[in-house]
Amino acid sequence: SLYVLVLTDTPWLGAVTPFGGVAFLMGWAMVVWATVARTP
Repeated sequence: SLYVLVLTDTPWLGAVTPFGGVAFLMGWAMVVWATVARTP
């Protein structure tokens, strides 16, 4: 979404972009949590 924001210069996309970053970080946090919870 950052590429689209820069190339198209649509102002409303700036408000949507942080949600993608948060979702990305939450996904990695879940992977780490699942790995830690699985090890005995």
